Amino acid sequence: MNAVYSSPTAAPAWRLSLALLLAGAVQCTALADINIPSDGSDGSLVVDSDTVIDLGEAATGAWNVNNSANAGKGIYDPEKWAVVFKYSSVTVSQGATVTFKSHPSRAPVVWLVQGDATITGRVSLDGQGGQTPPKLAEPGPGAWLGGMGFFTSDLTGSAGFGPGGGRPAGRAGGGSHGTPGLGHGGDYGPLEPAPTYGNPSGLPLLGGSGGGGEYRL
Repeated sequence: MNAVYSSPTAAPAWRLSLALLLAGAVQCTALADINIPSDGSDGSLVVDSDTVIDLGEAATGAWNVNNSANAGKGIYDPEKWAVVFKYSSVTVSQGATVTFKSHPSRAPVVWLVQGDATITGRVSLDGQGGQTPPKLAEPGPGAWLGGMGFFTSDLTGSAGFGPGGGRPAGRAGGGSHGTPGLGHGGDYGPLEPAPTYGNPSGLPLLGGSGGGGEYRL
């Protein structure tokens, strides 16, 4: 089995962890093969128009059991901390975008694909952008919350959550993952980038850290 992993390493924060584990004969773009079977019990995923997949609809149980009774909605395995779909095939057509509503646990999402996976459209890995205080920006599945911004001098902003959380400042820093988050402190000078983390194999699945809160005085 060949594995293709889409790593949330770009500078924007709140990215999604998504693994595509392809059981069919495909060109391998990852560093190593991973032998994890798919029984195809979630059926075929065919996306011809913009689609939101609600991970909160997943049944709770062991990831490797047959999911025919809840086909198409996946299984949330709390021990593995992942929402797993076992598709027979996947097609995301050109011009179509797949996005996700996170599971309450904010667990990563995994697609196991028994046959072909053809993606000419877009699978969005982004979480929310900045939110009005005291709200925090929701991450994509498997990632961390953004920090709280602040609009007057009597509110204190916060750094983004996660091991690479962005720094709060006049122009807040982005959250890091495999690459440093970008940002500038505005009148407060340059920001030191948050530390990076993760590894080239993309396992274990971890998403990007949240961006820092921004001053708006």
